[in-house]
Amino acid sequence: MTPSQIRDAVRTLQAQGQSRREISRLLKLSRNTVRRILRAPLAEGEKERQKLGVTRTYLQSAFARAQGNVVRVQQLLAAEYDLTISYST
Repeated sequence: MTPSQIRDAVRTLQAQGQSRREISRLLKLSRNTVRRILRAPLAEGEKERQKLGVTRTYLQSAFARAQGNVVRVQQLLAAEYDLTISYST
């Protein structure tokens, strides 16, 4: 994994509610490295990548719960996360 992928993975796992210790175990990083990544401010490009990663996570979760019904996925995302995604996505 590249350093940017590692940072994205750490931030995504933290957004999913994982503890720092669990993140360090999953990614085989030291706890200090995980702490340093989470404390560092996001660069402009990383903010966009993280936003897309979180949105993708929400989308996958909603798709599984809606059992593939795309209209229902749109409804779930709008109701739970206040996200509007076009049908073609």
